[in-house]
Amino acid sequence: MKKQEFLNKLDDMISKVKTGVLTTVDENNRPHTRWMSPIVLRKRPGFIFTVTSKTFTKKHEIEENPHTEWMIQSRDLREIMNVQGETTIIENASLRSELLEEISDRLDVFWKLCDNEEDMVVLETAIDEISYYKPMDCLKEKATF
Repeated sequence: MKKQEFLNKLDDMISKVKTGVLTTVDENNRPHTRWMSPIVLRKRPGFIFTVTSKTFTKKHEIEENPHTEWMIQSRDLREIMNVQGETTIIENASLRSELLEEISDRLDVFWKLCDNEEDMVVLETAIDEISYYKPMDCLKEKATF
């Protein structure tokens, strides 16, 4: 698969499942994994976006160590993508609004934990590497960006 095909597959999988698992690392180098609502913006290829609160632990972990990993999987678990990259915290009202327009219907849990939109920040993961697996077919492909 060519790099653009990896990005297209990632966009397609995220569009279908609308969730992904984000792993960060704390100050003791211990991994922390949680479900998120990622999105790929067609105007900004090569990045995965999501939102979080300024008060959440993952924001502080990313400030200390921006290396993160996403896992996106199809609902039937026949396709899995692991995406590694560096995540940046962006406080930009315009970008935040753009993301809210796209994923606000997926943020029920987020709003239960954070009721102040002003605390919301954008997480932008610049993709360094994508691994694509089809376990039932013993297929594994990788691309470095």
